[in-house]
Amino acid sequence: MSNIKSIKFVGMHQTYDLEVNHPDHQFYLSNGILTSNSHAVLYSMTGYKTAYLKAHYPLEFLTANLIAEANSNAKNAPDNILKIKQELRSSGVKVLPPDINKSEMTYNIIDDNTLLTGFDSLKFMSNDAIPEIISHRPYSSFEDFMRKVSAKKVKINSIYALIGSGCFDCFGMSRKQMYLYAADYRKKLSLYLSRTEDASQIFNYPFPEIGDFTIPEKHAFEIFFLGEGLTGNSFDVYPNFFDNHAVNFAKLIKDFPDKEENGFAVDIPSDYGYLQGIIENFFTFKIKKETSKNFGREMGKMAIRDPYGNSISLTLFPDDLDHFKKDVKKTMGSKFVIEPGIAINFAGSLNWYEGTASLILKQLRKIAGLPQKPSKDQLKPQKVTLKIANSKKKKSSNLLEFIEEANEELEENGIIEPDEAEKNNPVDIDELSEFQEPESNDD
Repeated sequence: MSNIKSIKFVGMHQTYDLEVNHPDHQFYLSNGILTSNSHAVLYSMTGYKTAYLKAHYPLEFLTANLIAEANSNAKNAPDNILKIKQELRSSGVKVLPPDINKSEMTYNIIDDNTLLTGFDSLKFMSNDAIPEIISHRPYSSFEDFMRKVSAKKVKINSIYALIGSGCFDCFGMSRKQMYLYAADYRKKLSLYLSRTEDASQIFNYPFPEIGDFTIPEKHAFEIFFLGEGLTGNSFDVYPNFFDNHAVNFAKLIKDFPDKEENGFAVDIPSDYGYLQGIIENFFTFKIKKETSKNFGREMGKMAIRDPYGNSISLTLFPDDLDHFKKDVKKTMGSKFVIEPGIAINFAGSLNWYEGTASLILKQLRKIAGLPQKPSKDQLKPQKVTLKIANSKKKKSSNLLEFIEEANEELEENGIIEPDEAEKNNPVDIDELSEFQEPESNDD
């Protein structure tokens, strides 16, 4: 800090922020100390109000924070969302995945113990898509959804996000069926509706029996579209990694309670179990305490969740962090990045400090990367061969139908591949609909 040597009154003038060449960079004048007090009153008022709301309306307060972060473009927004959800779950609140017939625009409180994820938490959901989806509910099936919503407002990427995050699970179809055939299904359904005289008839699309994505794949889709995986438990999502010897962090704290006023650390014996968990967040920082022997060195902190759902803070002191980075690089390669969702098995100790328990990492034993989605080749949109008859007793009355029928016949006769037909017909059916000629009255 900087001490004030002397003060001289110079009259009334416009004032500006002062800059002090000091790491603390604080400015106010009080008892001879220079630091900033320009926002102190407002900060104290805001702090009091938010503390009151969090104490008396915790669910509403955290939900409001969650909504704000979901609509934020800040780089740390995804991490903040996970932290808020972690706090909600630790207080007994269940965060439900999105549902096509129940979710609203954003997070919605169902009851005192339940929060429903909103559509704006998903990637690729445009401002047009969400109101369009909500306004046409309820939906009784995947076909009902595809019939009701506009293809102009709900693009195919939005549909992929809805499928991948589990919004359509209530329809009883596999996510893999819907995901791989969604584009072809929508196209052929649109053609069917343009040709049939009775649009109320069910459209019989022959979805192939191809099974479903694996639990790790579903989990990876949810992380991609939703920011966190909700399908399956840790044992299912990380097969052959977690085992029955995994330490329950909540039980660990009870078995090794704080016995000293200033805290203590105890190494976890190998016969007690293995410290295993999923990284929820990870960051490093430099030690600024000038009296510390590690002053200026980097150390790490992470929140880690055991396979039973209990979270705890994990500290990596400078030497242990260096060894950790080297072990990760050796095992996973130099380009591997430590991020939420990675699972680790490690040796360490339990540390008590001022009544709070945390873990200290000593040695990395094993590491597992994030669950992976299928490859791009495996997610390539698929098609089925399906003859769609024209029951309106008229010949094609517009360019679109002519192209559709011509490509269909070429495909069925093996003259061109389905991909070539798609390239030959890049026209959006909705864009051409307004240019259709009126139907003829001739038989």
